[in-house]
Amino acid sequence: MMATLYAEHRYMATMLKQLEKQLNLIESDGNADTHVLYESMHYMTQYPDRFHHPREDVIFQRAAQLSAKLADDVDSMQRDHDRMAVSGKKALKTIVDWRQGKCDTDKVVKAGRKYIADLFRHMETEEQLVFPQIEATLGPLDWRELSEDDSLQPAPDPVFGSRVDREFRNVARGARRALRHGVENAVMTEWLGLETLMESLEVLSIARDHSRSSTREHARETLEQCREIVSEGLLLSPIKCAACTARQYGSWLWDQFEISRDTLEDMGTVRDRLRTEIGILRKAD
Repeated sequence: MMATLYAEHRYMATMLKQLEKQLNLIESDGNADTHVLYESMHYMTQYPDRFHHPREDVIFQRAAQLSAKLADDVDSMQRDHDRMAVSGKKALKTIVDWRQGKCDTDKVVKAGRKYIADLFRHMETEEQLVFPQIEATLGPLDWRELSEDDSLQPAPDPVFGSRVDREFRNVARGARRALRHGVENAVMTEWLGLETLMESLEVLSIARDHSRSSTREHARETLEQCREIVSEGLLLSPIKCAACTARQYGSWLWDQFEISRDTLEDMGTVRDRLRTEIGILRKAD
């Protein structure tokens, strides 16, 4: 059930983005699709408000009975659901009036943007604060009993379900395309992350090899120079060998510093490339 709630949040977010896109076009005097604008808001009043939020209320209430800590949060979320249902109907009426020339553009844009901001904030609170507490509070027996509640039985989604309702056909095309594009971007982002990890490991491997090579070379030079010092005479050889070792150690430290500096620069280049490529993906949205 929680997986379903999370999935429905993704669907709702997709529809809100469709709504926001049309509001942006209206505000910039672009070629807005009034059918998509209306269907996006109509969907929010027909599915989330009628099925998603009531199912959440049932689950939340069960958890609140078991955890006093959840009571206030649950009450707040349920009041939000009631407010969102009212504001959704008002926003939809504003859109209908605007399409009929009964209200100005500023009013429909303001109503739509407020609804979008409020619902995104509400879903974020649920996912970050409430959902984790629900999952920690309810046990297998609770979920089994909830699964038998008729009000929690799944209802066919008119846009994202197996069959699209005719009244949502315009917005469904854009919403499903957006979901598909989101999945493609997620795959690309994951691939870029993996590629960056491999590059980073390669940079670290090269740095390790250089460090080992430098260490072996300095050790070899130190040993050879100390042998020459000893062969020239034993009296001052301990002091000369110590001085030689100190010089080689200082040189080795400098090599390690340069290797570390170059490694950090290379890692920064890899990181910047990742940011640039992800930025390109986001702009493509």
